Order: sequence, then structure tokens, then C-alpha cells
Amino acid sequence: MIADSSAIILFARLNRIQLLKKLYGYIEVAESVYEESVEKGAEYGYGDAIILKKAFKEGLLKKTGLSRQHKELAANLQQAHPQLGKGEADTIALAIQNKSRAALIDEHAARIAARLQGVKCTGSIGIFLLAFSKGMMSENEAKALLNTALKESFRISSAIVMEFYDALDRIKRKKGR
Repeated sequence: MIADSSAIILFARLNRIQLLKKLYGYIEVAESVYEESVEKGAEYGYGDAIILKKAFKEGLLKKTGLSRQHKELAANLQQAHPQLGKGEADTIALAIQNKSRAALIDEHAARIAARLQGVKCTGSIGIFLLAFSKGMMSENEAKALLNTALKESFRISSAIVMEFYDALDRIKRKKGR
């Protein structure tokens, strides 16, 4: 799985990088995502930057460079979608470069841009639901993670929160069968 900055930062703040490892083996990020989340995060004194740096050293997260062709793609994406940050554009380009065609992206505009490029997106909330559906966490843990994410100023629309609870109920009903 390829991930963007906001997603790995959230999982670091939630102390759940191991959950990503259990689900995907490891998470790959573009160099710009590493710079944003670890290097700049450390400059600003963010505690999540220390957690992420350790995760990179332990191999839970992997930094990968873009080929020249995919750097150009990322630059073109930023021109076509001015709301995209460099890390978001690089994340989409890396998903295409690695032919994984899947990315962990939370920002709505970046998800739209990714989908237009044929990249399937999952968000952090989707990861909580996936982990619950696979029995890797309880319903209460999934709800607690969402609540903590909201307290961490993670921007989630009320519609997404409602979708989370609806999906949680559907998964519970399916498990109950």
C-alpha cells in the first residue's frame, strides 16, 4: 500500500502503525511524504515525527523515489489539480509507478485526483473498518480510534462519521450470520 502524509501521521498519533503492518506488510511512501511527515515534523517538534522515524528504521514504512517519468506525472497532477500538495501528487504517482494502483489517502480532493488516474483509494476510516471486519480490533476499539482521530483535529465530515457507523453496523450484522 502507498500512503500519504496525513494518513501515516494519524496512525502514528494513534500509535497504530503496527495495524498497517498487519494489514499490508509494510507501507510505502514517496520521498516528499517522508520529508513532510518526518523531517519537517521533527523541525516543528511533532511527536508523531519521532514515531514515524522509528517505523521507517524498523522497516514498517519504506521511502521510495519516483522515476523521472513519474516525477513529471506528479508535476502534471499538481498543475491539473492545484489543490494537491506535492506529497499527495507524489503518492498518486508512486501508486502508478509501482503498479499497485492503491493508496491510503484521506483528503477528498486528492482521492478524486487519484481515482481519475485509476488509483483505488482507502482512507484511514476505511482502515479502521477493515481491521474490525478482519477481527483485528473490536467494535469499541474502532469507535475509540475514530473518536481519538476527531480529538486530534483530524478533519472528518459528519457524513463520513455517519458512513463509518453505518458500515460498522453492516459488518456486525454480517459477522452475526
